[in-house]
Amino acid sequence: MRSDMLDNGMTGFVAHPIRISAADIESEVLRKLPIPQYYLLETTGCVDIDRQLFDEFDGELCEVCHNWCPRPGGKYSYGTKVTVPLLSTWDGSDLVAIRNIKNAGIYCSRKVVDLAIEKKWTGFGIQAFTDGLPKIDLTKANWIDDLAVAVANRFPGAS
Repeated sequence: MRSDMLDNGMTGFVAHPIRISAADIESEVLRKLPIPQYYLLETTGCVDIDRQLFDEFDGELCEVCHNWCPRPGGKYSYGTKVTVPLLSTWDGSDLVAIRNIKNAGIYCSRKVVDLAIEKKWTGFGIQAFTDGLPKIDLTKANWIDDLAVAVANRFPGAS
């Protein structure tokens, strides 16, 4: 994955080598095989999400760490909320993390998805940027069209 992404000019990450020794491997069969080089991909790209759609500015957001908490008695609580990117804040990277509200999600460009399909990456999957949309089946040739229809149905009038 790392090599594929570097070879194709993908941006928004730094690949940190992970050292694995035979003593770290529990399986006796695997311990006898050559140890592959693994990498931790640190996401460096960023984008903000639309705070109006996220919680209508109802929650409490720490200006320093961007941790979000529900306002006591407020309209929104912990759990899934609408996360729509503000494209004007996207730094153009192929891998991005949300900058303005602390979130564990890592998001990727269509280029990354197309590369994953082409190279048949295992253990790779995607989901829509916001919840409430159907699971994306990357084995279907028209997965993007299905997603576009679902988005249009969920957010009528959005472009």
